[in-house]
Amino acid sequence: MGSPPLILIVNDEPRLRTELQTVFEGTGCRTESVSTGVEAVDRARQKPVPDMVLLGMDIAGADGLDVLRRIRRTRSRLKVIMLASSTDPQKVWRAAKLGAHDCVEADDAAALKALAHECMQPETADEKAIEKEELGGGLVFVAASPVMRKLHSLVAEVAPTDVPVLCIGESGTGKEVVARLLHNRSRRRSHNFLKVNCAALPGELLESELFGYEPGAFTGAVRAKPGKFELCDKGTIFLDEIGEVPPQLQAKLLHVLQDREFTRLGGRSRIKVDVRIVAATNINIQEALRTKKFREDLYYRLNTVVFEIPPLRQRREDVLTLLTHFVETHGGQNGLPVRLISESAFDFAGDHDWPGNVRELENFAKRYLVLGDRAMTEMGPEQAVAAVAHAAAGLNGAGATKSLKPFANGVKSSAEAAAIRQALEQTHWNRKAAARLLDISYKTLLDKVRRYQLEDNSDSPS
Repeated sequence: MGSPPLILIVNDEPRLRTELQTVFEGTGCRTESVSTGVEAVDRARQKPVPDMVLLGMDIAGADGLDVLRRIRRTRSRLKVIMLASSTDPQKVWRAAKLGAHDCVEADDAAALKALAHECMQPETADEKAIEKEELGGGLVFVAASPVMRKLHSLVAEVAPTDVPVLCIGESGTGKEVVARLLHNRSRRRSHNFLKVNCAALPGELLESELFGYEPGAFTGAVRAKPGKFELCDKGTIFLDEIGEVPPQLQAKLLHVLQDREFTRLGGRSRIKVDVRIVAATNINIQEALRTKKFREDLYYRLNTVVFEIPPLRQRREDVLTLLTHFVETHGGQNGLPVRLISESAFDFAGDHDWPGNVRELENFAKRYLVLGDRAMTEMGPEQAVAAVAHAAAGLNGAGATKSLKPFANGVKSSAEAAAIRQALEQTHWNRKAAARLLDISYKTLLDKVRRYQLEDNSDSPS
């Protein structure tokens, strides 16, 4: 039997601390208590690490949300429960955004006992999973969030098999990382892992890239060349952006999946291969099937196992681990300086939605190494590029026609949100004054504030 779970109680009211200790010790838990945010952050850094923190939303000399940020930076997987005298929806939303496990009223005895019971349960394999796995080639799999720990566990189950895998998710979420993890965990890990970007080549060139060609297959083909499938025999081929493969070439891919053989371009003899296919796309698959852009028979061959990679905004626990990894990895490389991450940068990373996902976060890390805190300037080039990338993801994901309108809308929304925030800050968050300044109605301003989830952070401690 291990030690009873340890609960850290953070509150500046002695009476409430005593009551909470009584509740949790009555269920078999151990408790410690501190009265300030500074003490809470310091205790979270020490061992034994608490199993859960009960943190007051408002404690003397500190904002509970600021203390939450600091604890999450120190212990990204530590469960922090916010205690409030009343569950203010705005504060609850902000706490959830910062990674709070739950938010309960301090006098809700039933909810507190449920939390104590949850703490008494043994950790599952998912909860004990590693937070970071280096994959080589600069790739890293981070599993600090529950959803990524579950994905890590699923990959471990699927990797030893030879079934095809389809990875879906927004651009930049890490689909290649999952493909590499599958390969590294499989019996094929000592053989080739090759990536083919199916969107980077026109159909004719893509076919020769995948299947190779014989002499005379086309002008300039003077000698035979093997394709990626041959080079990947007994290994893994990663077909990125498979949704961009022309329909006629999709039929040939289906044949390889079914019969494990193909012919080179311009050839007649059949070539047998033993290749595991991992495919990825950020398109709306159901829409692509409906419009016949993607073959149903190929889709049903590929989707034996489907991994959905969530966007970074839905797994915020991973953000700070990834940021730290990127800053440590790129610092001192390619002329980039070595730099410690400031508290402001940690706060920015934890609050930002990262529409460009992991790719945007990595670019921010590089920019931070060069510029320091200046990299966080609102609506700088990084955010503008991310807005376009997010618009592009929407364009690909909704089966829309290839027009510039979604791009323009994405950039317009980002610029509009920035302009509204600037007007609100200029008027000290007087919404009526901001509406007059922007020459829009008060109702329109409120609608846009809600749409862009703008909030006044001016009273937060620095």
